[in-house]
Amino acid sequence: MVKPRDKGARGEREGAKYLRSLGFAAERAARNGVDEGEDIIWRGNEHVSIEVKRNEKMRDHGALMDAAVAQAQERGDVWCVLWRVNRGKWHLTFNAGAPGVRVTVCGDARIQKVMLWLAERGRQRGVRWDWPRMRGDQ
Repeated sequence: MVKPRDKGARGEREGAKYLRSLGFAAERAARNGVDEGEDIIWRGNEHVSIEVKRNEKMRDHGALMDAAVAQAQERGDVWCVLWRVNRGKWHLTFNAGAPGVRVTVCGDARIQKVMLWLAERGRQRGVRWDWPRMRGDQ
């Protein structure tokens, strides 16, 4: 039987590998049994809190996502949750700039664009969300 902690660590390693495949300097934060801290450290953009979840019941809404968002928000106001269901595609849920508004995107190009936007948002407070420019499908 797989221990939940082992499954979580595996998901974090997979998430870091996925972000590296998109060109980001991401690595799993080895916490050595400490429960606090980011799941993934994004070198050069440590101000973005990245929480990773891999769960068969994970969705962009509901109790599991609420808990993941709460964990990410504890670590900073620029956060995202990188998640996928088992054998599924990666999704990215993040705050769109308005209190309580969460957006989820899927697909490499969209996740890449949102990650770049989050990095810029973390560097310059007050950057406004520009969805048409971010979509990339125009």
